Amino acid sequence: MKARRCVQIAVCVTALLAFGVAAAGQEHSASKGKETSEQMGMPILKPGPEHAHLAKLTGKWKTVQEMSMQPGQPPMKTEGVSETRSICHGLWFTTTYKAGEFEGHGLDGWDTTKKKYVGTWVDNMGPSINTYEGDVDASGKVFTATMTGADMSGKMATYTMREEWKDDNTRDWKMYMGASAEGEPMIHIVYTRIASTKTMTKR
Repeated sequence: MKARRCVQIAVCVTALLAFGVAAAGQEHSASKGKETSEQMGMPILKPGPEHAHLAKLTGKWKTVQEMSMQPGQPPMKTEGVSETRSICHGLWFTTTYKAGEFEGHGLDGWDTTKKKYVGTWVDNMGPSINTYEGDVDASGKVFTATMTGADMSGKMATYTMREEWKDDNTRDWKMYMGASAEGEPMIHIVYTRIASTKTMTKR
């Protein structure tokens, strides 16, 4: 009986020692992994002043869209909603736009290598993904970009986007066919910021 008791105690001690060694090993491994991540990992980028311009887009917006289907014909008018959210700690921004049966999604950001605003756009009217590059003028209120992508027939085309901030809550966006913002725009959208519940409560 006494021998059996000694065996039980020995087993318990061995198990506790094994658990302690395993725990110490895991702690050391985690610590080592952290050091490796900090020493060898890529540095985490932080938003700069260029991202501040994009950050103003975040939130929900009411949209009034006019689209010219054919030259000389009255534009088709549609109301919708657009919502932009910040991702990747404020480095990139996603947009979901819906107006009637039309739905589009965009990704916008600042390319630190090109020193350009860049983005992509897809929707349920275009046959492929569209990409763009652009800049903001000295005033910080006018954004102009060149977009390339396939038109509805599948042929590659170039478009020019021009967006002007009328005030902090109003944006005037236009898209033109070609490499310049000249003539009548294909699409004209006025964005009006939708006040958040918190803002409305304060009022």
